[in-house]
Amino acid sequence: MKKTELNSICRSNFRSPILFILAFTFALSGLLIILHNNSINKQTYANELLADRYSKNIESNLKGNIDFLNLLAIELSENNLSESVFQEKVNNYLKNHPEFINITWVDSNFTIKSVCPLEENSHIIGLNIELPIPKETSRLAQKEKKAIYTQAFDAIQGESSFEVWIPAFNENKFRGLFAAVYSSKNVINTWIDIEKYSNTCFSLLNNEDVIIAESSKKKFDTNVIYAQKSLSSLNNGMKLQVKSEITSPFSPPIIITIIFLFILIFGIAYTLLRLKNTQFSLKKNELILLKQNKDLINTKKNLRNTFDISPSIICKANINTGYFVEANKAVNKILGYSNKEFTSKPFIDFVHPDDRQKTIDEALDQMKGKKTSSFENRYLCKNGLYKWIAWHGTKADENGISTAVGSDIHVRKLAEQELTKHRENLEELVKERTKELETKNKELERFNNLFVDREFKINDLKNEINKLKNR
Repeated sequence: MKKTELNSICRSNFRSPILFILAFTFALSGLLIILHNNSINKQTYANELLADRYSKNIESNLKGNIDFLNLLAIELSENNLSESVFQEKVNNYLKNHPEFINITWVDSNFTIKSVCPLEENSHIIGLNIELPIPKETSRLAQKEKKAIYTQAFDAIQGESSFEVWIPAFNENKFRGLFAAVYSSKNVINTWIDIEKYSNTCFSLLNNEDVIIAESSKKKFDTNVIYAQKSLSSLNNGMKLQVKSEITSPFSPPIIITIIFLFILIFGIAYTLLRLKNTQFSLKKNELILLKQNKDLINTKKNLRNTFDISPSIICKANINTGYFVEANKAVNKILGYSNKEFTSKPFIDFVHPDDRQKTIDEALDQMKGKKTSSFENRYLCKNGLYKWIAWHGTKADENGISTAVGSDIHVRKLAEQELTKHRENLEELVKERTKELETKNKELERFNNLFVDREFKINDLKNEINKLKNR
């Protein structure tokens, strides 16, 4: 029996049940959608209230902490703050404020003078503020003469954090700063009643809407409701996000019964009607998958062959770590290294000492999104000699990986050097020949002058002889 004939019979025998099922499906779906949307609206509003409430609570507590730091700044500006007093006051304050990682006192030269807690942070005393984000923010706080928050970043302790910098001035004289380092995780755990909302996840987002800390690692289903509230007083783009799963307005037994009846009725009709088509589709999909899998294998094989037979070096490098990740067989032909040898050392170790700085600069440009084109440097061969390599590479991706092609131009570079040397020698010979010709010209001119003088003297002598004869 042909497939078209089977479909025709099925449609004829099951037209009425199918129409009933469709009507039942549409009616039930409409009711479910209305109830579901109503439930979503309620949950969305509840999450928005939570986001607004706790964002205000966080900002209020942050303001309270700034008030404390401002008191320290006033004492510093009036020369009433010593390191012992700083340690005593801050230690007492930190006992009731677990949201902090530490509070640091920085002098007017941007050198860390003291830090609390001291025991686990004493190694940073005496260091200059050189990390990019703290350095930029501390200078901005000095310039603006007000509290400035940093963007969220990973602290030395390894956890996500953000800082606030408070400058101290005596009139217009800069006396130093205080930096409070917050743990993003502890900000949530301290200022949000997370136990009360066990089915809700509170998260802090950075200025790029990336989660930097959250109250729960619970994996939510795809049906999730979000609400966000900006921490506007920080002026660094951070937000508080409240996330919860969508709860069903129906009790589990009712849902199970409806689903069971719906599946049973619809399943019988659908199975009988589509049995042949399903078998055909499965077979067709199986053949398509087999073909796609075969094509994929062939494509990978062709790419690998192209990768290996290339006469030029094709490699991948991790700009962040400074190591090659992978290279083709041309590395062995050109430089003499195996793939394992080539990827076991930082790539800068292979570069000629005179070319290392420009190679580092080129790598930094790749991390900034610049492609490498016709970049030349010398690479150390396994035999101890250096070869000139010309590189063309992609910009580094989000993981710091860049793909590059390196061509052996050593013979060309040697020819260029020989040509330059030959040109310089030729120029030197021309200079020497020119100098020699100038010397000979001067000699000829001198002989010419002598000859002319002799002719004049002969003529004078003849004139004297004629005079004597006439007498």
